[in-house]
Amino acid sequence: QARTEMERRDSMAAEAALQLRSTLESTHARAIETATGRLERELQAQREAAEGLREERARLQTQLTAKEDELQAALASGKQASTRCTEAEAALTAAKEAKVRAELEAATKAAAAAAATHPESAGTSTAAALAELAATNERLFAENRSLQLREQDHKDELQRQTADLRDRAAAERASLDAAHGKTIADLSAR
Repeated sequence: QARTEMERRDSMAAEAALQLRSTLESTHARAIETATGRLERELQAQREAAEGLREERARLQTQLTAKEDELQAALASGKQASTRCTEAEAALTAAKEAKVRAELEAATKAAAAAAATHPESAGTSTAAALAELAATNERLFAENRSLQLREQDHKDELQRQTADLRDRAAAERASLDAAHGKTIADLSAR
């Protein structure tokens, strides 16, 4: 009878061990299943965040490209304006020089005609013509200097605008980089 009791106890212990093992295995399986589900959800969230980051980066890159194109267009427009201004000033200078030559020729012819008709007053006519030529020459020098100063002002303005556009583009790029960095930091924090 002691042997039967022992067998019964062994059988009960084996059954309890089997039941405990079964319970542990099912608990372990549920824990693994729960952890796997959580990891899959986190992985999906990271994938979505990475996709969002790629989209944000593409949007920022598009904005940056548009700003760079805008800067290049503004620089090209400034160069064209400067070229047109220089050409206009050169044409104006050439026209003024032609006018001075014509005035000089007219004054010389007038002086020669006056000297031919009144030989006794040739000296005074020549002196008056020379004085007029000197005044015209001084006026032309002053106009030429004024044109040179205007040209320099235009060049300075173009350089200032170019620097301003570059500074704005750099600030825009820095702003976009900061936004991109913040987005990356936010996604990394998740």
